[in-house]
Amino acid sequence: MGPAPLSEPETQAIAELAAAHDFYAAINLHSVAGKFLYPHCYTRRPAQHRDQFIRVGEAFVQKQGRRQYKVQNSYGWYPTLGDLDDFLYLEHGVLSFTVEHGTVGRNLPHALVNQPTGFWIMNPKDPAAWVENDVDAILAAIEATLDITAGRPYDPAECKPETK
Repeated sequence: MGPAPLSEPETQAIAELAAAHDFYAAINLHSVAGKFLYPHCYTRRPAQHRDQFIRVGEAFVQKQGRRQYKVQNSYGWYPTLGDLDDFLYLEHGVLSFTVEHGTVGRNLPHALVNQPTGFWIMNPKDPAAWVENDVDAILAAIEATLDITAGRPYDPAECKPETK
């Protein structure tokens, strides 16, 4: 993390891009966990649009190939601060998700035998199989988000976490 919110050039660029456009969906692609994650990342309190996040996740999973991921709240997997999904949802009303492609179990044999580094444990030797598994699912998630939001972001005032 930088010394202050939006202090790093990369985060400033994303913040400027999000402020300049009315995005309704965002999907961040990571590798290693086989999960479809949705906000919140910083608190266990449910997102106001939790049901909509889950519906998009279910649309994603239904279109996956051989391996289906778990749809899960981000905080339940690993809590973080300053996450892009939380920022886009809370500040701009964007239904934002993180897809964690692949699994450590599938990466580990190659990493141990050929490239014993942390990078290869977290990244597949050949990502093509994961791309094939997930490309139609990503498109289905975007389409489901379009259906839910009519192509418009939510009012950020409606996105603050529930106080339960």
